[in-house]
Amino acid sequence: MSKRILYTNAEGNLVVVTPILESGLTIEEIVAKDIPAGLGYEVVDVASIPSDRTFRNAWSHCPVNKVKVDLVKAKDVIRAKRNHKLEELDKIAVAESRKPNGNIGAVNAEAQRLRDITGDARFSSGTVEDLKSLYDEV
Repeated sequence: MSKRILYTNAEGNLVVVTPILESGLTIEEIVAKDIPAGLGYEVVDVASIPSDRTFRNAWSHCPVNKVKVDLVKAKDVIRAKRNHKLEELDKIAVAESRKPNGNIGAVNAEAQRLRDITGDARFSSGTVEDLKSLYDEV
């Protein structure tokens, strides 16, 4: 099976290294070359890496499952996506307000819907599935 090297960097993010064994280097040599000194790591089968990348920036190392979604970080991912959309809507609102028949009401309604996402019961439910459904709605 293919292998991956997992480690958590100084910023607290899970890093997944794909070793190229055809390079002639052993896993240990790749670790010595690519993993910062003093950081722990684990070599895992590629099958333990989730295929769903929705919350890739929220992954953390788990001794049992190898990779898990950190729910606090997943909520931060949703907030970041929402905030980006709100910034876009602010620009649209300015443009709509300058039009004689601009539809500012629809823009404001969408902005409010996005603001209300964090009040949705799924946001505090504690499951990745609920958070993913919210992420898809942003």
